Amino acid sequence: MSVKNITITSTIMLALLFVSCDEITDIFPPEIELLSPSEEVLTADSVTFLVDVTDNIAIDRVKFEVRDPVSGNKINQTMYSPPFQLEVFDVQSWSQIELEVIAYD
Repeated sequence: MSVKNITITSTIMLALLFVSCDEITDIFPPEIELLSPSEEVLTADSVTFLVDVTDNIAIDRVKFEVRDPVSGNKINQTMYSPPFQLEVFDVQSWSQIELEVIAYD
């Protein structure tokens, strides 16, 4: 498993986790690309996190976890088919947003 951290803005952190199955026949982990949001997340009332997930064979599921370490707010959602997106409402009440996306193949 490899972890990739990307800072989107000063208040949003994205951790992309790539998880590959244990079978030796599939040695290539899924790839995750963050498509949105962009900088305007800081002024919006809601934000949609949209990712593109690809794999050499197939995607089993994608898990989103959004958390605010300051307030303790936390949202978990698992999706089994595209589009892989999660909308968070009332985002202005969050002090800090951390997004973790895990793709399983």
